[in-house]
This record gives sequence, C-alpha cells and structure tokens, in this order.
Amino acid sequence: MHRRSSRHRVWIYAFILVLVILVTSVVVVVCTVKPDEGTMTVFDAITNHVGEGKLLRMITKDSKGQVQRTVAIDPRTKHARVETAISGSNGHNVMIYDDSGHGSLDWIDLRAMSVKVTRSDTGSDNGSGTYRDVEKMDILDGVTGTRVADQTLNGRAVDVYKASWKIASTGQSLIYDVRVYVDHVSSLRVREEYSRNGSIVRTVDNELVAETPALEESLQTSDLPKEASELWKERVATLDTLDYPVLGLPAGYMGLRLRNIIPGPDWRYVRLEYEPLNEPGKLVLNITTLDLGKNPDYSQKLLTPLNEAKAQGAAAGVAISFKSGNTGVQVGVINLKGADVKSIAGMLTTLHSASIRTEWSQY
Repeated sequence: MHRRSSRHRVWIYAFILVLVILVTSVVVVVCTVKPDEGTMTVFDAITNHVGEGKLLRMITKDSKGQVQRTVAIDPRTKHARVETAISGSNGHNVMIYDDSGHGSLDWIDLRAMSVKVTRSDTGSDNGSGTYRDVEKMDILDGVTGTRVADQTLNGRAVDVYKASWKIASTGQSLIYDVRVYVDHVSSLRVREEYSRNGSIVRTVDNELVAETPALEESLQTSDLPKEASELWKERVATLDTLDYPVLGLPAGYMGLRLRNIIPGPDWRYVRLEYEPLNEPGKLVLNITTLDLGKNPDYSQKLLTPLNEAKAQGAAAGVAISFKSGNTGVQVGVINLKGADVKSIAGMLTTLHSASIRTEWSQY
C-alpha cells in the first residue's frame, strides 16, 4: 500500500513538472513572437515606457544631423528639461518645466527666471507653460502605425512601423511620412524618422538613461541661476586660452562695467557688452573681436587701420570697424551721451580674466 502511494505521488510530481515546462514554453513563445507585417498599432505616450530609476532623453536632429533639441523627462515627478540649440552658435537655451510652471535660462544674456502658472478658478486651463507642454511634444501619441519589417538598430531588435503625421502650417496642411523603430522588448519608440518628398527632414532618437542626483538637479528651476554663474565663469576663463587677443575697455572707463561675454561659434569671435554702473541692464556699448584666421570671409572693407577708419551711423547708434593685429574689431555705441566711438576704440586693451569679476550678477 505504501509503495503504491509512493508511485502515485511520483506520477503526480512528474505530471506537474511536465505541465510547468509546457506552460513556460507557451509563455516564452508568446513573449517572443513578433507581430506580423501589416499589423496596425496605436502608439501610446512614450513616457509610459519609462521604468523605475530611469529618465527619458529625446534628441531631435535636423536633415543635416545637427542637434536641434534635447529633452530630459522624469514622468514620475513631472519635471522636464528642454535644451534648444541657438542658430549660429554652440549654445542652447534652457527651459525647465514642472507641474506648477517653468523656468528659463537664456544662453546669450545669461538671464535666468522662473514663472508660476496660476490655475483658473474654473479649472479650464490647458496647462500651458507647465509640464503639459512637454507631454505635447510627443506628437506620435495616439497615431496609428503599420508594421512593415523587423531589423536590428544599434544592436537591438526593433519592429519597424510606417505612419503619417499631419500638421497645419501657414494656412496649409503638411503631411510627413514617419518611419518608427520600436524596441521589441521594451516597446519604446527608439527612433522616429520624419520625411517629406522622400528625404528625411527630422530624426528623433529616444533613450532611457539612469536617474542620477546630478541629472535630477538639472531638472529643477532652482538650478538655473547656478548654471548661469558657471557659464559666466567658463567664458571668463576661456579668454586667456584663445589664440587671439580679445579687446575691451579698461576697468571703470566712462563709468561702464562689462555686462556680458558672448562667444561666437567655436570662439571664432567674441562680443563684449557694457552697461553703466548706475544703470544695470542697460546696454550702451558693445565690442566684437574676430580672429581673422578663423573668419576668412570677413569683409576687407572693414579692415582699415583705426586712424583711417570712419564711424558709421546716427545719433542713436554709431559704430566703427577696423583692424588690430590679427583681429578685426567692431565697436558700437548705443544711446551713450558724450561718447566718441573713435576715441573709445583708441582706448581698447587686451582683456584678461584677472581683470574681470568672477561672480555673475543678474539685473
């Protein structure tokens, strides 16, 4: 009796084991099966695929592969950082959004500010100026795509979908053909290629990045004044490393103070802006120094010696251009009473970091 009972239990255990193996095999097959070509799907919000401890990074490039916008999103805290490239420079403006408003940092004038968006009493606001604006950047949310292939993209298996995206622009509707690459495991849209007339005009690459304290801090509006200060210190320090002298005013000349240092692309030129000590924020004078070796197309007409150069303009704004050594120099005066632009140009001297304040102050 005991032996029969033991054999019975053995058969039960064997049956359970076989059943587990069969169920597991079915699960594996179901999880790894690829959707058929022609299968249609409606893309959901891309933030739905951001797991615990991860943030979403979206990088938008133009038809030439130049980065136009970088977005970092934490959907759990509803914080996002949007960096938009500035044409003709290496810089970018920053916008930071949260559920209550936004903050901004202007790369050119280093102004940092924050705005709280008040909800209307009726609750009818659409969240403009808040994190909701970032959610609207996911333009494929709710768009239907049709699967056309599977392939490998940057070492990962992806399903490829085609879709159409329509936008109203200048009174007409523009239709883009979109090729969407969806990670086969995570279902994240890892790449979106937007085409018109057979040419790719925009690419969006999406990736999940590890959440770090530094990255989380960069999503806070309170971090923007510190970023402005760091940019200022970086610009001041760079003056001493350039291959050409950057010309500026002697300290305190005419009661003016250096307001800002604005570099051109790759520091091929530098623009200095000055303000009166008693009127912070009022731009009255600017000086631009160009490295002629890195600006070969600069007009020869603007490269006369200072003693032969002539001022151009009217009472509200006067400018003079001349050559100094291996540099081209432009000096512009704006609403500065009693100022003679040629005399000011004659007072210029090479600017060094030691003569500039290290702390950034915002008017």
